[in-house]
Amino acid sequence: MRTHVVKPKTPAEIASAAAIGADVLRKGGLVGFPTETVYGVAAAADVLEGMERLRDLKDRPERPFSVHLAGPGEVGRYVRAVPPVAQRLVRKAWPGPLTLVLPTGGRLAEAALQKAGLYEVLCHDGFIGLRCPDEPAASALLARAGGPVVAASANLKGQPSPRDAREALAALDGRIELMIDTGPTRHRGDSTIVQVDPRCVRWPGCACCLCARATRAAVRWRRGWPRR
Repeated sequence: MRTHVVKPKTPAEIASAAAIGADVLRKGGLVGFPTETVYGVAAAADVLEGMERLRDLKDRPERPFSVHLAGPGEVGRYVRAVPPVAQRLVRKAWPGPLTLVLPTGGRLAEAALQKAGLYEVLCHDGFIGLRCPDEPAASALLARAGGPVVAASANLKGQPSPRDAREALAALDGRIELMIDTGPTRHRGDSTIVQVDPRCVRWPGCACCLCARATRAAVRWRRGWPRR
């Protein structure tokens, strides 16, 4: 198998690429796509073949992947009671290079997702990772997918996250069905991960738990987002 590459530039071409990508996902395939930070590789969370292939590709047999959202409003499909500090981060930082790890309360908010058995696929230790990219091709693909989509960086284990399609294909050509290539990413650095629970906010490198003050700092940080 050789990976098919599309290079959309206009809104119409992006919509066409998204339709092709959604069809690949529904058939259990893998799609490489750009975000504003790095290139990712996506699978449909409710298609077993796709999830198994993504786990094999990333050498991640158990740890869940972040759910990627077409828009901020989709957070309510997964989390019933979004903590106030997380609501503030969603308003100020999404869409954008921020992954939120939120408490689920033991179940997914949308009954159909819970009934489909996706809690065990998407969640770990009572939390779910959610990401809302600020990139037109990513948003179009996620909106067209017709179900929950999970994704990880489009590299193999131990390799750096790719900043353009060429870097991603150097590792994944022939391993994924489709690559949506819109050129180099804008930020060229991984997204920041913030974990929120009912008591505190944490992010990697922080030795303490900061509540409201941490939230304000994170919101200010978004305006001049560091490249990681």
